[in-house]
Amino acid sequence: MNKKNLEKSRTVLAVDIGGTNIKTALIDSDYNIIDERKSKTPTTYEELISYISSLYNSDIEALSVAIPGGYNYNKNIIFAPNLTTLNSKNILNDLKGRFKDIPILIENDANLAALGEYHYIEKAEINNMILLTLGTGVGGGVIINGNLHKSHTSTFEIGHIISVDNGRKCGCGRYGCLDEYANSSALTLTYDELSNTQSNLSPIKIGELVDEGDTVAKETFSIYSKHLAKAITDLINIFVPDKVKLGGGLSELSKYYLDDTIKIINNDIFPLYKDLTTVEVASLKNKAGVIGAAVNYFKGN
Repeated sequence: MNKKNLEKSRTVLAVDIGGTNIKTALIDSDYNIIDERKSKTPTTYEELISYISSLYNSDIEALSVAIPGGYNYNKNIIFAPNLTTLNSKNILNDLKGRFKDIPILIENDANLAALGEYHYIEKAEINNMILLTLGTGVGGGVIINGNLHKSHTSTFEIGHIISVDNGRKCGCGRYGCLDEYANSSALTLTYDELSNTQSNLSPIKIGELVDEGDTVAKETFSIYSKHLAKAITDLINIFVPDKVKLGGGLSELSKYYLDDTIKIINNDIFPLYKDLTTVEVASLKNKAGVIGAAVNYFKGN
């Protein structure tokens, strides 16, 4: 990575491991991104550790890693339904062997995305916020009174609430999880089910078909809106946050589903809570994870 200006500021190496891509960035204490990279996520755990280790620089003050799954802070064990190469691995211990004498922090990627969005964009304006990440998997994080909600493990696995009884098999082992109806692959599967094909179309291509007037593509996003709205409505009824934000790759396609999602929420919400929560696309978009990883270190140091 480029060492330009590293001597002038404290710097953290932020790593956001996704099921499809891995994003890395050098970020200073003012949350400026000095340098960043994006590449395909390595297919094996050993290659992943080697890739992260190759980014080591003696000027780095800390390493902060976002992982796509649940994390037990006490046992340092991961369960990642959408990146099973991480399952049961002690990534903290394995990285400590490569990054000598610097702090290493591990946290769920969606939790860090929420933390990044809140502290970078909303901290001065609101107290409570939920962020959903819509991509290879569906995740989320919740900010309560300005703080990320945490326990002895990472929390808020929103992708694993039930959206359809006895529905699609999920990587977590259950059937009908929201993850299987609101992630990237779910759009393709819904389109194929409606059209009785095996199209392998990307979400972007399905969006383009909407623009071309394809009725199956329109129905695909209509179904997507219903699943997403059901989950968000339940979250608002529980937390009544100031804002619910949508991040991840599918947030880039929000023009195809967000208006319908909001209409359904407004129709179904507990009446007392109507109009108390704004639902919108996250400002940091796909940078939220790395910014959140930096916040996770610098806010305590």
